[in-house]
Amino acid sequence: MGNPLRPCTASVLPGASSFLTAPRVLPLNSPSRRQAKRSQLEEIVKQRIGAGDFKVTVHANPETGWHATIYGRRPAEVHRCQVMADTIVIELCQHYDLDG
Repeated sequence: MGNPLRPCTASVLPGASSFLTAPRVLPLNSPSRRQAKRSQLEEIVKQRIGAGDFKVTVHANPETGWHATIYGRRPAEVHRCQVMADTIVIELCQHYDLDG
């Protein structure tokens, strides 16, 4: 018998037309995406996460274009902020390409 488990196709991202359809994602290097410098993307992610004693760094990622990594002194805060950053980057990668 086949595998009873199947991947979830439901979308939890804002902008989805319905619960079971994924939002429209622009291809990497699409002309309608804006180019942003590493420091600009780091600042956007940090502002969206909010106050805290942590640092955001942005790195190139061949699958999504770029990703954010959180560094800090308190492991619980770093974990909380990394989870938030991962969610934020999913949205931002649809609108911004890493410049250089």
